[in-house]
Amino acid sequence: MARRDGGRDCHGGLGGTGTGIGQGDHPPVSLAAQRRIGRDRLGIPEALGESLARSALLAKEYGRLVLSFIKEDENYLEHPPLLAGALWALARLLQTRADLLKESEAPLLSYVRHPNALFRALALWGLGAVGTAASFSRLEPLETDNAPVRLYRNESFENTTVSELAREARTAIRSRIDLTTSPTANG
Repeated sequence: MARRDGGRDCHGGLGGTGTGIGQGDHPPVSLAAQRRIGRDRLGIPEALGESLARSALLAKEYGRLVLSFIKEDENYLEHPPLLAGALWALARLLQTRADLLKESEAPLLSYVRHPNALFRALALWGLGAVGTAASFSRLEPLETDNAPVRLYRNESFENTTVSELAREARTAIRSRIDLTTSPTANG
């Protein structure tokens, strides 16, 4: 049955049930349309990051894709809300699978001076998981950046500041550096 609204149901989704793409008696929707609609309405970068954080198999297969969304020379997401979603997805993925994306340190460092406080905060969250001695001192000036941000972490929203996230990242980096350079860690 053809519909004048292009197949959208009353919930803003596609398909007959509002729970998926191309379900029921409606024709399948192209992958490009799924991406366009999903990004604008469903937080697809965030959903991808959460899914990868929860599945080692998926993270290994698609983790590099999430990183490519924040790199200007790759699959960069120019639209600021999408880019923020991609930064969140990468930072969330790094909380559980940092070993898969150690090369994300440099791209994340490029966001710590971004004019948008949320971008700085998300970069810091990710750097807490992958930052090395090379980035440790570059984060110190951010400890005085009191810009407020609201993040979704640990399954709840929290109000915090860029400075708090900078301190958190530096503490995490320091603990990794201390563990890898301590005499007991090496012998």
